[in-house]
Amino acid sequence: MTTLDVRDLTSIDGRIFGRGEEEASGVYLMFEGKDGQVYHIYRTPGMEELRSQRGLQTNLLIRLRKSSTVCGPALEINDMGDSEATKATFARLPAK
Repeated sequence: MTTLDVRDLTSIDGRIFGRGEEEASGVYLMFEGKDGQVYHIYRTPGMEELRSQRGLQTNLLIRLRKSSTVCGPALEINDMGDSEATKATFARLPAK
């Protein structure tokens, strides 16, 4: 398992398969990348906002991508649907 620092991220596609919380470090997502690796990703304020709106559910396919804004770097989170419902589509996505 690899800890993925969103500050170093360019773009990654994958599936959320769990979540957890560490007393010292905070809330994190367990993420299986298209590359087959398992990632431990600490949640950002944007992720927390989506989660509060019932986003970022288990088995959801997402794309995480860092972009630039006038306020600095931002993390874009694109919902690509339920992993079971979109398995065929996900298999055709190019590896990042």
